[in-house]
Amino acid sequence: MIAVLANNQKYNCKKLAEEILLLLRARNLDSVLIKNHPYSKEDKNVLRGSSLLITLGGDGTILSAIDEYARPENKMQKVIMSVNMGTLSYMATIPEKVALPLLENFFDTQEELFRFYNFHDDGKGYSREPFLKAGRKKSKFRLQVDKRSLLRIQTAGGKQYNALNEICLLRQTPTKPLAFKIRIGGESIMRFSGDGVLVSTATGSTAYNLSAGGPILSPNIDAYVLTPISPHSLTVKPIVLPREDKLELTCLGDSQFIIDGILKNKIKAEEPLKVELAEHSVFFIEPYEVNPYKILKQKLLWGK
Repeated sequence: MIAVLANNQKYNCKKLAEEILLLLRARNLDSVLIKNHPYSKEDKNVLRGSSLLITLGGDGTILSAIDEYARPENKMQKVIMSVNMGTLSYMATIPEKVALPLLENFFDTQEELFRFYNFHDDGKGYSREPFLKAGRKKSKFRLQVDKRSLLRIQTAGGKQYNALNEICLLRQTPTKPLAFKIRIGGESIMRFSGDGVLVSTATGSTAYNLSAGGPILSPNIDAYVLTPISPHSLTVKPIVLPREDKLELTCLGDSQFIIDGILKNKIKAEEPLKVELAEHSVFFIEPYEVNPYKILKQKLLWGK
């Protein structure tokens, strides 16, 4: 199943979605067009049952679907191709004008792609050369694969969520700071008063984390970052954590948590949230020319 997610608020998005659906049907591929968030029950089932997600929009369009699309119980590789119909996009890297030929090249070379990952995705890194060779043979529109880590979040009641960018635990009352407790690997590490606490993947380190004073992580690094939000102490600083370290976040007052910009739930005082890097990942199919550091240089105006 292929899910095509179109943000129809973006200019020309509907027209491109129709062209993509025609391309997929010409190849006898099972595909469904779904609208942007909030999703119906049927749309959620489509996202969960799909192995390829084609998004038309910006980074927000991708993030709105991740929790449903990347659920680990689906036990299938989750691949994303994202066409940039917005402006400030770090993850939506396929230009609108080459979206169709890039899709054609992907379907012409996907056998090599999936064969490679089935045998080489051991969590220790990978080479993209098999895809590039396949791309050279089939088309001038070469491809590369970018593996991105996810966060797994679990509430005290056992409900689980996925995040591609971040989870944010915030106070419910905007005028009153609260106390937060942090445990790492079962050990109590930090207690502070402030507005909240943020946990970001390497992918999400350039989003809210960066605005909150956290560090930028290379997008393929197997680590994540904990960033206090407006702590009432000069000694409370962000910390980068390896995969094996697991977090427990607790707020001593009523709080709420937001995943990838979407409010998920409210939490009673002293109910813990468990956060760690998920065992599964998502794979972005991108133009070969995409370079994460070049994107950062362009977006953040480094050196200017």
